[in-house]
Amino acid sequence: MRTNRKLVRVLSLFLVLMMAMSTVAFAEGVVTKNETVFINLDPEGAPVEKISSIWLHSDSALGKIEDKTSLKDIKNVKGDEVPEINGDKIIWNTDKKDIFYQGTTDKELPVELRIQYYLDGKRMNPKDMLGKSGKVKINVSVVNKDSHVIKLDSGKEKDVYTPFVGIVVMNLPIDTFSNVKINSGKLVSDGNN
Repeated sequence: MRTNRKLVRVLSLFLVLMMAMSTVAFAEGVVTKNETVFINLDPEGAPVEKISSIWLHSDSALGKIEDKTSLKDIKNVKGDEVPEINGDKIIWNTDKKDIFYQGTTDKELPVELRIQYYLDGKRMNPKDMLGKSGKVKINVSVVNKDSHVIKLDSGKEKDVYTPFVGIVVMNLPIDTFSNVKINSGKLVSDGNN
């Protein structure tokens, strides 16, 4: 009888250890990080505010996770977790599968944004257009500045650019602008803009 109790205790301890170890292994899933940078511009295209939104995701609970960041004014946007910040490291401790946070940055952008304004075919400063009417044309261009030199198998070197996806959103009040057309993109109305 005593041997059976010892055996049951040893087996129980073994099962508890196996369950704990399998939970730990399951929690160590692949973590993905997605970053979206929102840039508010002045009328000439110069950045006024740069906000970076980060999404950390795993198929299992994240647990204690460390991320590298240079962001300032970090805040959790979809939870109550408060991060521990140590230099360029941010440490989250959560039982959730996702952490959404954002912060501001002063880093230089890898792209240059240019905006040109025209009124009745004449290029103008946007401040000089205030109060005037006519046919308005706004050109927005995004120039990729993030080039790298790579060495090809043939031994030659080539400049390549990091690919970026950019979306430009412009609010044009319906009571001020009419007959709005775009040459690439999508026109969307919220009833006021």
